Amino acid sequence: MIGTNELLGRDRIYFTSKDSESGASTLCCLSDFRIRKDLDVRKAYELGKFGAFPFINGGLQPRPAEKR
Repeated sequence: MIGTNELLGRDRIYFTSKDSESGASTLCCLSDFRIRKDLDVRKAYELGKFGAFPFINGGLQPRPAEKR
């Protein structure tokens, strides 16, 4: 996930979630949510605020090392 809010517009960030029973995936756009401009989108995503969770094969994806 991109770490900065200003790098991509809200209409270009999408989240998916998969229903464990039916196997159907749901796609939603960040612009569908009413959020504050100062919200840390990455942190909110990692906390599951958008209905999608950063899990792949049952494990949390590690954060890439940030450039200093």
